[in-house]
Amino acid sequence: MKKLIFPLLSIRSCPAFSAAVPAEPVLLDATRAGNNFYLSEYSKDAESGMISVVIRCILSESEIQRLSALMVKQDIPADQAAGVRYNDFCLRYSIDGTRYQRRYDRYVDANGAIIRRLRVNPDDWFDTTNSAALLPAKALAEASRLLDQPDPLPKPALELTPVEAADANSPQSSSPKKAEKVDVMIEAYRANVARFEAQYENALTQVQGRMGDMGVSGDLYTVLLQSEKEGGESILCYFDADDRGDLAKCSKGDLLIIEGAYRRTKVRNAVFALDRCSVIKNVTAGGK
Repeated sequence: MKKLIFPLLSIRSCPAFSAAVPAEPVLLDATRAGNNFYLSEYSKDAESGMISVVIRCILSESEIQRLSALMVKQDIPADQAAGVRYNDFCLRYSIDGTRYQRRYDRYVDANGAIIRRLRVNPDDWFDTTNSAALLPAKALAEASRLLDQPDPLPKPALELTPVEAADANSPQSSSPKKAEKVDVMIEAYRANVARFEAQYENALTQVQGRMGDMGVSGDLYTVLLQSEKEGGESILCYFDADDRGDLAKCSKGDLLIIEGAYRRTKVRNAVFALDRCSVIKNVTAGGK
């Protein structure tokens, strides 16, 4: 495959794929927090015909500070944690583009050295929601364009709108985040799932609710974050094993503010799930 020059981004490709790099930066999405998502590599396997992409999120200054502090708590040396600049993750699509696998997800420094790997199951499949507003569909459309082949998703998903890069130093990216209540988040989700996913997928958000049952899912801890209203619904929060210490300081019924990224997955006992969670504050205890 022809190798293109992409001066802004240069990272390792998905395993077993020979990747090309866009000649010009391809901005896929920008969040209000100042994070910018770029298509940094793309490829098509000659044997299977499956398209893979690597997406790089250039982190805002406020996000770098938050992640650095969190990594230090997770026993990553402070000098390494302070060097985090990007979040790289690889997606591999089915032949028809309707599903994708998350092959890896990791935080890296300015030179591409891995600081922390996030736990993912590379064999799990997720639906590629037919909406050009969502990152997986955008990445597939752009990769297909660069590969000079039709996008496998239906036409409505191809109607991409230009994205302007977010200012990593904007007041929005540095100002304190407001925690939304569980009820508000669930109401927004039920009102319009596609709009909710477009707004919250891959973007960190803070939610306030009551701590419910705690469990284990593989090597992750789970916590039900419940509505403050009696009989209300819940959001399922996934925590890394490294967060066990913070969770141990919390008790069932405590009012918590939890930060995490919306995760598209099926859950039984909650409306939806948040991934990469951390306890921002235990309101009941008067602090974290």
